[in-house]
Amino acid sequence: MPDSSRTLEPPSSPREERIKQPYIPEFDGLRALSILVVITVHMHDRVWRFLWGQYGVTIFFVLSGYLITMLALREEGKRGRVSLKAFFTRRCFRIFPLYYAVLGLYALLIFVVGMSPLKRPSFEISLPYFLFYFQEIPFFYDIIPAGSEPVFGQTWSLGIEEKFYLVWPIVMFGPLGLIKRARVAACAALAAAFAAGPLFNHAGTGRMVFSYYHIAIGGMLAFVSHAPAGAAMLRRLRNNLAGAAIVAMTLALQLSRSRLENYYLAYGVDVLYSIAIAALIAHVLFGENAFIRFLGARPLVWIGKLSYGMYLVHMLVITGCDKIIKPGSGRPELWVLAYLAAVAGSCCLAWVFAVVLERPLIRVGRDLSRRFLDRASGRKVADQTELAPHVV
Repeated sequence: MPDSSRTLEPPSSPREERIKQPYIPEFDGLRALSILVVITVHMHDRVWRFLWGQYGVTIFFVLSGYLITMLALREEGKRGRVSLKAFFTRRCFRIFPLYYAVLGLYALLIFVVGMSPLKRPSFEISLPYFLFYFQEIPFFYDIIPAGSEPVFGQTWSLGIEEKFYLVWPIVMFGPLGLIKRARVAACAALAAAFAAGPLFNHAGTGRMVFSYYHIAIGGMLAFVSHAPAGAAMLRRLRNNLAGAAIVAMTLALQLSRSRLENYYLAYGVDVLYSIAIAALIAHVLFGENAFIRFLGARPLVWIGKLSYGMYLVHMLVITGCDKIIKPGSGRPELWVLAYLAAVAGSCCLAWVFAVVLERPLIRVGRDLSRRFLDRASGRKVADQTELAPHVV
């Protein structure tokens, strides 16, 4: 006999329920688009500049801020608190092994094989920062000697991200975890403070501080969408008209950015772009249309799963491609061929790293994290059992 109470509940679409799921394939589709435009930045034929591939990193930042914060909120809701030990264990096994493996490959190629002599001086100076995970310092403060080519510089964003996550869960799920209503306001205040960085300093420090703004916007989206009232507000973005407007605004900002020469106008577009990406993520969570189905297509999802490895190795692959397809030919067909070769080579090398190193160690990190959580849950149950007679 059917449960009559269920028939009285309003039906909910699968899309609305997906906000509760631990894995959303369309987010890997977004990662795929991000890495595909990031690669254009480092192609030595500058014809791709109109795409402003730097915004690929912004997409990574906003999406990462959302996902990390949302997963922490779910853990808090399920277990009552966030285990920082489990959180940092997962992050370490997710990020560090592949990063240091690729860094070791660079050291082998530059110091032993003698690849790209012009890169050696910058690599020698930057290596201590790379080893101690301060990759953003060489990037933002221009310590590379004149005449030397930068190497492994794209990892600046990882230095930004990991330092953010070193502090973010401690603040948001530590002291502010006790005052949950204050977290959205605190997150908004932090985002505003980070956004103001370039207004006070146009150079390295201001731009470095501004990078944290994008991640904070993603975190704020997580806090808003996790609250019932916030989720109800964001559901207004699910219709096709809203989705089309969000996609059009995002593309307009991205395609216009390379043409902006005024510093403050460019800065304003940078600020708006993160908000547009947050709106796009909300639309993916609640909407259903052709664009979202495109993001969930298997080829894009596959590339998205490899995106971290591709981000680490793509400049190495581009260097190899340049030896086969020389940049500066002035031939559009060779520009496209060089780009496709860089993408294909990055996919292949990232896949090898994923199978051999990345995925096995991610599983190790998850297993260790689960053990820490289970032990914490066991202690909590034991404490409750001991207290039960007194409560009664």
